[in-house]
Amino acid sequence: MESQAEAGTGLRDILLGTILILLTAAIYWQIRDHAFLNFDDDRYVSDNPIVARGLSQAGIAWAFTTFDLANWHPVTWLSLMLDCSLFGPKAERLLQVNLLFHLANVGLLFGWLRAMTKESGRSLLVAALFALHPMHVESVAWIAERKDVLSAFFWLLTCFAYWRYVAGTRTWSWYGLAFLFCLLAVMAKPMAVTLPFVLLLLDVWPLKCFGWGADPENPPAELPISRLILEKIPFFALSLGGSILTYLAQRASGATSIGGVRPLGERLGNALASYACYVGKTLWPAKLAVFYPYESHPEWWKLAAGVGLLVGVTGLAVYLVKTRPFVATGWFWFIGVLVPVIGLVQVGEQSMADRYTYLPHIGLFLLVVWGLGEFVKARPVFQPVAVVAALAAVAGCGWATWRYLPAWSSRIDLFEHALAVTSNNHIAECSLGQGLMEQNRNEEAEPHLRAAVRIQPGYDLAKNTLAYALVRQGKYPEALTLYQELIRRRPDYGDAHIGYASALENLGRADEAIESYAKGLELVPDNANASNKLGVLLYKKGRTDDAIVRYRQALRFDPQMSDAAYNLGNALAVQGKYREAREQFEYVLKLNPGDLDAPNKIKLMDSKLKQ
Repeated sequence: MESQAEAGTGLRDILLGTILILLTAAIYWQIRDHAFLNFDDDRYVSDNPIVARGLSQAGIAWAFTTFDLANWHPVTWLSLMLDCSLFGPKAERLLQVNLLFHLANVGLLFGWLRAMTKESGRSLLVAALFALHPMHVESVAWIAERKDVLSAFFWLLTCFAYWRYVAGTRTWSWYGLAFLFCLLAVMAKPMAVTLPFVLLLLDVWPLKCFGWGADPENPPAELPISRLILEKIPFFALSLGGSILTYLAQRASGATSIGGVRPLGERLGNALASYACYVGKTLWPAKLAVFYPYESHPEWWKLAAGVGLLVGVTGLAVYLVKTRPFVATGWFWFIGVLVPVIGLVQVGEQSMADRYTYLPHIGLFLLVVWGLGEFVKARPVFQPVAVVAALAAVAGCGWATWRYLPAWSSRIDLFEHALAVTSNNHIAECSLGQGLMEQNRNEEAEPHLRAAVRIQPGYDLAKNTLAYALVRQGKYPEALTLYQELIRRRPDYGDAHIGYASALENLGRADEAIESYAKGLELVPDNANASNKLGVLLYKKGRTDDAIVRYRQALRFDPQMSDAAYNLGNALAVQGKYREAREQFEYVLKLNPGDLDAPNKIKLMDSKLKQ
């Protein structure tokens, strides 16, 4: 009879888990119509020819050796390449794969917690909060955050394999799988370097390897702490290697600063305030944004709340570690997993980010759900209230996520929303301006770009983009002045040289434009558009050989640029290289089957070859 009861419970839990996954999929399904945000999405996929081409031998080698975008995460690059091989670089397909990983993570979390704790209801509630909390929208609805859902997938597999290792009297095959999954998690997102620390917390609870909080009638086999730490050494070595690679990647890109950009006191203050804000937004997820401006001097109450939380809850966790060890595991999971991104080592310009809570939230949800569960267990009269509160929390999260997802449908929607819920947000102003410029709405973009420069006068990207918006509107004198200021301050700013060249070209100052394009391409040789433009200017000057070099350079970095292929074909034809020219015009037709001029060019090359 007992086995039948267990089987019935198992079927019920499978049904409940399936319902949760289907509900999550239904809420998130609106992302099927979303587009590339061109806020890192372009650098990850849409304007990254290596990734957009799909899996290749050269692409795989690049994935393991590049420090592009200030990270070393080859598994994430390979995942995006595989998607492009299967579906092409289509935003809707890549987002659907993000969602599939999120759904898999929800199922893994529920199944793993239930297996370890034997608590179906509490495990389901933790998984539901994880599935539907609106702070997790950023990790699912942003292609550039594939690393979040992918790393979490391997993170949870690591935890599952580690539980099997412990439950199976430490079977080494499960230990090996746990190490492999941990390696993949770190290679998907460097934030996973905290995973070995979490495995130690799982030893405290719910695995209860220390014996704390165990049932006296059925105590687990206790192990000495030295043994528990010793078996984690390979994992910690893995974390150390991942940390070193991440630091080298961020230092090489200029994305990180230890003591250089912001004083230590500012970074400590921001870290304390961020812990308070993360907890606050978890409990009341209002005014969520893709970017939160850095506060050099957070409000006093945020600092007080951060100190109070860290001191108060940490003290409570230590006090209850032997009787209520879930408090320690949940709390230290939350604050510990956030450590790499809390701002003590400054990476980027944000004060905090919703995406950073994707994995840390599991710890916080464990703490809250198990704490309320223990409270109700001791006071059954509150059970109906607790059930209603849990359902209300899940429903509220689902509704908030549904309402927030449309903001992620396009770059303009995303940053209009960010400006509506934040203030003095130079990143949002600049990004909205860039989004409007993508639609040739240059006059609408200009005030946003000016606002970004006003908020952050040293924000070179905003100043460079503003100058380009002025060029597009024919306001050349002011544009030239802005470019000259940028170049004087940062002679190594290649994009400014290229923008300056574009302004000079529009003014008919071709010789100066050629010089500026050449200088810019020395600094950013992968700018295919600038290479093509320089080729056109050189061709008009009769420097056909030099033009051909630039056209080939453009196609090397962007093989899909049909303009460069067409221009190359014309230049080769002028030199009498009709066969090569014909190949280029055929390539143009392959890239753009609707091109009306390429077939005529091909016929012309055929007639030349017959002469």
